[in-house]
Formats: sequence, structure tokens, C-alpha cells
Amino acid sequence: MRKQPVASQSLDWCKILTRNDVPSVALTCRQYHQLLLPLLFHLFGLPPAPIQYASLTLNRYHSCKGNPPSISQYREPHVVPGSPSPDTLTMLNMAFHLTSIPRLKCTIHGGHFEVIIHQVNRLRCALQRLSVDDVELVFGPIVQDAEGRRLTPDQDVRLWTDSFGGLLNTIVRKRAKRLAIRDGAIMTKAYYHAPIAFSTSQSIFNRFTSTPFIYRATQESKYLGFSGFIRDPSLSVIAPDFPANISSQITTLEISSEIMITPPFSHWTSSLIKASPNFTTLILSNFSLLPKIWELALTLFSNCLNAAKCILTSFSLTWCSSPPKPSLIEFLHNLPNLTTLILG
Repeated sequence: MRKQPVASQSLDWCKILTRNDVPSVALTCRQYHQLLLPLLFHLFGLPPAPIQYASLTLNRYHSCKGNPPSISQYREPHVVPGSPSPDTLTMLNMAFHLTSIPRLKCTIHGGHFEVIIHQVNRLRCALQRLSVDDVELVFGPIVQDAEGRRLTPDQDVRLWTDSFGGLLNTIVRKRAKRLAIRDGAIMTKAYYHAPIAFSTSQSIFNRFTSTPFIYRATQESKYLGFSGFIRDPSLSVIAPDFPANISSQITTLEISSEIMITPPFSHWTSSLIKASPNFTTLILSNFSLLPKIWELALTLFSNCLNAAKCILTSFSLTWCSSPPKPSLIEFLHNLPNLTTLILG
């Protein structure tokens, strides 16, 4: 009689395994891996492979102590006793045969700053081996008040821009066609624009995008009021870089967060549009900006679209604070090929 595989003979002991035990056992040998991986996907809410759509909710307790390691040193930890509870991203990293997820949604729960950085780095590492077409990133609120974010040390701002900027650049290098950023206000109050009056829209655009005119709040200036904010000469180091000499395949950009509108990532957003010749759809929703920042943002988008020579055919602005009507009218006037317009 033909001998049955070891894994088939040992199904009885699987009944005593807990949810956290199964990943460890699945890594012991190839047979257990093949046997238990479908069960793991089911336990963690993932559809069976091949996966067309995956929604990941990263475990807020899957964190590291101290500052997160650099991306060159970062590796997804093995599932060992005493390690943080595995989550859906851990399961995807265990699926060695999985190379593509056409649609991916990742929700990073609100938590402390170090946890968010850690989760962003985990996702970035996972995407380096996966092919994706449609990516949606959702951020929860950070556990710190607005004052703390505004006066955050430069080191934290650099960690945030390096980690999140690296994730965005990885998505672009994977030739994704749609990118959506939702919620979250992390680091959006770490920068201020020059506190002086603007005369023309062109000067507004220059001041919004040029490094010397972006101001950083510092610990030394927190008692001096708005006029005490000093210019940060190291902003060029803090601002994220967009991949050089790359043609982005992005056709749709959905921004539902101030993160991509305000510094330091306003520069990355403008670079993405300029590098996307097939860009056709811009969706803005569910965030609030001051009228002056709206004027800056719409001017920024208009100039980027002209520089990229792409044809924007669809524009949506919903559930946002109202931009100044003259700025909005001027922005729409510069979109002669627009076929779909949604305002609400």
C-alpha cells in the first residue's frame, strides 16, 4: 500500500493549534506549508490564491522597540514564540508562490509614531516582490495632539518622509495604474508657508514649491507665535525624492488626505503628475484646507498638468472644504479636455 504523506497522517494534531501556532508550524517544512497555507488565508480573511483583491489591516501591536531600522536592514520577522501576533501581511509574506495582487488595500491603524513607521516599512518590503495595479492606503490618526505633530523633531520628519516616500516610490516602480491615499494627518502640521502676503498666483506657486519659502516650526520657536517660525535650511533633505528618469504608469490619483497636499509630500505629488503621461483622473475628497492653501494646491495641480502635457479628462471634488471660487474657476478653465466633472 502506498504510504501517505506525513502531513496527511498528522491532521489530528492540527485541532489543538491556536491561531498564532499555525504560522509557526507552516514554516517547519514544505508539506506543512502547502497544507496549512489555505487555512491561514482563511483565518486571516484572505481569499484563496490567485488573489485578485486583498484588504490588509495591519496589526497595531506588531511593532518594534526604538527607532525602526532602515529599509536596507528591514526584514519581515519570522513567526517565533513570543513574537507579535501575525497579521494579514505576515500571511502574504509566507505565500512564497504569490507574485501578483492586482488590487490591494492596506489599512494602517492609528497608533504611536514608531508603530506607523514600522508598518509602512513592512508594507514597502512586501511590495518589492509583488506586482500591483491598484493600491489604496488608509491611515488612522496618530496618537499625539496637533501641537506635538507641529513641533516634532526633524529626525521624526525625516523618518516619516523616508519611509512613506520609499513606499510611494516602490508603488510607482511597480507600474501601478491607480493610487489612492485616504485619511490620516501625520506630519501635515510640521510645515508652514511663508507668513507674508502673496501678490500673484505665480508667486504663490513659487513659494509653495520652492524650498527656501517653506517654514518649519521648531521647539525653540514654540513660544514666539506664528511670526516666530524660522526658515528650515535642511528642508531639502527632509522632502522626499521622486524616482529619477522614470515614466509613471499612474492614470488615476485619488487624494482623500491632507498628507499629499501639504509639505513635505506636495513636492512628491507634483513630481508624480509630471512623470505620468497617461494621467487622466484626479479625485479630491474628504479633507479640509484653508482658503490660501487651496489656492496654492489648485495652482500646483494646474502647473503640473501643463508641464506633464497629460490630458485630464475626469476631475472630482467632493466632501472637502470649499476652495476659493476664483481659484477653482481658473483651474477648471485650464482643463479643456474635461469630460467628467463632479463637484459636491
